[in-house]
Amino acid sequence: HDRRTGAAMTAMSPTTPLRRPQRESMGSPSIAPTPAPHVRPRSSRACICCGTEFPLIVPTLVTCPDCRAAKRRRCLTCEAVFIAVDRERECATCCPPFRPEVQTFLTYLEVERNAAPNTVIAYGRDLAAVCRYLDQHAEGWTWETLTKVTVRGFMGDCQRRGLGKRSVARAITALRRFYKFLRLDDAFPIAPLYGLRTPKYPRRLTPVFQLGETEALFRHNERAAEPEGFAEVRVLLMLELLYGTGVRLGELVGIDLADLDLNREQVSVIGKGNKQRIVPVGSKAMDVLARYLALREQRQQQWGRPTDTGPLFLATRGGKRISPRQVQRLIRAAVRAAKVPALRLHALRHTFATDMMNAGAGIRGIQELLGHETIATTALYCHVAVEGLKRQYMKAHPRANWEEHRLDGDPGEP
Repeated sequence: HDRRTGAAMTAMSPTTPLRRPQRESMGSPSIAPTPAPHVRPRSSRACICCGTEFPLIVPTLVTCPDCRAAKRRRCLTCEAVFIAVDRERECATCCPPFRPEVQTFLTYLEVERNAAPNTVIAYGRDLAAVCRYLDQHAEGWTWETLTKVTVRGFMGDCQRRGLGKRSVARAITALRRFYKFLRLDDAFPIAPLYGLRTPKYPRRLTPVFQLGETEALFRHNERAAEPEGFAEVRVLLMLELLYGTGVRLGELVGIDLADLDLNREQVSVIGKGNKQRIVPVGSKAMDVLARYLALREQRQQQWGRPTDTGPLFLATRGGKRISPRQVQRLIRAAVRAAKVPALRLHALRHTFATDMMNAGAGIRGIQELLGHETIATTALYCHVAVEGLKRQYMKAHPRANWEEHRLDGDPGEP
């Protein structure tokens, strides 16, 4: 209720622009109408209402509840609220809605194929981008009338929008799988993508921690966990499991107490596609695990929660399961404090595979530990050092070390 005018004030929607009250001029009294929310590309550097430079435009904490793509931003000068749209990362869950056949395909991936949630979201976003392109450049199109020429035009449009070859290749893969799903019905025998080549992109090796850097990382966090603090021991256990078992971030967060087998020193994790695998836990990780479980039991007793069930890693407050983003922040802070190269959390998984390979482990065993379907994926994780290759060559090839053969009585020359 407005105390000055006595009129009831209407509720403001999340996207209603905020305007300072305008003073009435000496002439004819007129009140400027409240403008609608503005859609501003990210390339804009100033408020379109008052021209304020971009540094004075700050994001609020309000995001789109459905797709989280449209963020409300407020100009500090005129208080105009507008929407900043990231067109490249726009989620197609709510803008626009999926076509019925696309929604059926995504449900098929999630229910029957047990695809990961991120895979379903990415495929939905890619197929929505294809539909938007076809709506703009192919009037009256259908999935039966789609041709390779049209798909090549979509690939060119993606490159003009600044997408990398990896993103374009994933969009084409999503389209291939969608047509494969359509061909499950005999009434759709057309395969318009047959013979279409996917963009080739370079296979970049993820940087890994060197042996000395790994030792420095654990040495620093072991000293930090000596006072037996809950948060410090929890970070140390995360590092031990990430490097000692090679689990993914989602697998680490999803571990429950029921998944631990302390007698056999192993843990069961759920990987991509809801596939379960068992990975061994080293002796050092078991020691840290025992320390953490004692601290976790004390914390749960303080909160009045059961101590023998629930997730392994708890948040600092509330006793709920810790989020993946929080784990990333904790590991990033631990790496920065140890003064080692600031690599991503996933680099610990690559380091695990590389150190196993350099120590003589077979690639088939590493494939089972990492949970890969193909051995080609495992080969990308194993960064065999040049020194290790030289040692294997000098040891295995009969003419690699001529001096050793000559000492054995071989008069031949290299």
